[in-house]
Amino acid sequence: MEKKVVKVEKIDNDIYSSTKNLTKLNINKKFLDFALEKAHLEQVLKQLVINVFNEDNLYNKQKIIAFTNLIRSIKRLVDKKEEFTLNVIIKMLNEHHKTQKNIKYFVNNKELESVNTFIKLAFDKDLHLTLKNVYTSKKD
Repeated sequence: MEKKVVKVEKIDNDIYSSTKNLTKLNINKKFLDFALEKAHLEQVLKQLVINVFNEDNLYNKQKIIAFTNLIRSIKRLVDKKEEFTLNVIIKMLNEHHKTQKNIKYFVNNKELESVNTFIKLAFDKDLHLTLKNVYTSKKD
C-alpha cells in the first residue's frame, strides 16, 4: 500500500495548513508559546489576522474562514480560561461570514477592521462578563 504524503502549505513559518485547503490553518505551538510570553493573546490575534488578510493565496471571502480555523487551532493550545473568549470570537466570525456571503464587493481593510473589532469586543471585560451571564443564565 502506498503511503499518502501530505504537503504542508505555509503562509509563514508560524501559520500552516497540512492540506491543500489553505483555509484549514493551524499554528505552530512553539511560536504561540513564545508569542504569549511576549504579548497578551489579544495582541497575538490582531497580528495573526493581519497575516491572514495579507495572504494572496486566499480569496477574499475565504479569509474569515481561514482565521476562524486558526482560532480553533489556537483554542486547542491555550489555557482553558481563554476558551470562552475565543468561542465568542468564533461565533462573531461565523455570523459575519453568513452576512458576508451576500456582499458583492469586498473591501479588505473594512473586513480587517471588523475582525479587529470582534477581537477587541471579546477581550473587553465588561462585555465578557455580560455575554458569559447571557450564555450561562437559565432561560426565563
